[in-house]
Amino acid sequence: DLKVIVAGNNAELIELLRQGKADFAAASLINHILPDRQLLIAPTHQWLTFHLVYRNGGERPAHLEEILPEKIHIAGDSIPSTLMDFLQVNHPELQWEIHPELNTQDLLARIESGAIAYTITDSNELIIARNIHPEIRPALTVGPPLRLAWAFRRNDHDLSLVQEAQVFQTTEFESGN
Repeated sequence: DLKVIVAGNNAELIELLRQGKADFAAASLINHILPDRQLLIAPTHQWLTFHLVYRNGGERPAHLEEILPEKIHIAGDSIPSTLMDFLQVNHPELQWEIHPELNTQDLLARIESGAIAYTITDSNELIIARNIHPEIRPALTVGPPLRLAWAFRRNDHDLSLVQEAQVFQTTEFESGN
């Protein structure tokens, strides 16, 4: 029987896998950010891009430096640490505020209400959020595209689920889905 568990965020998803409460996770997981060796990953044929988001009618920056003196607000685990490191190294003048208690949708609602000016979100979250928050807009893409992955609880004795997932991913990709 299939049992679907909805996790609140990626950290909770990974913990469910570690604890053996889930066999695999198919969510917005980035291929190279999975944190430990208890997991196996199966890269998908999908990629995410990350976008600086602002409110329609606000200043649309052409470059990250143009947002100063505003801060970029980030939900707890919404962007991979590798992207955050990349942005901090390449744009040390930017100011960040991390909100571990909020998710991306919370911050996008704050963008729409005008409570904050900028956040960064992935392309999938942005597509979903534009239906709920029609006044949010992508300003620019930040960082390189990152490949999505499915995560599996490691079971070196039986890799059939991982193998079936890879077959599924390849079939979907080849069919154009």
